[in-house]
Amino acid sequence: MKLLRVGELGSEIVAALDSNNVIRDLSEHIKDLNPQTINEETLNKLKDRKSTRLNSSHANISYA
Repeated sequence: MKLLRVGELGSEIVAALDSNNVIRDLSEHIKDLNPQTINEETLNKLKDRKSTRLNSSHANISYA
């Protein structure tokens, strides 16, 4: 799983690219990608969730 920000510039959401190359919305679980939210506890919680149970993102995708 790779963590990303997707969406309109300034209104991005946190997402993950799963092993099937589907972008999954993580915004209900992580509000931003920063040292306070990306830590061992948060990553373990995400690992426990099946990526297929996370909503896929239909946001306009911009890559940076």
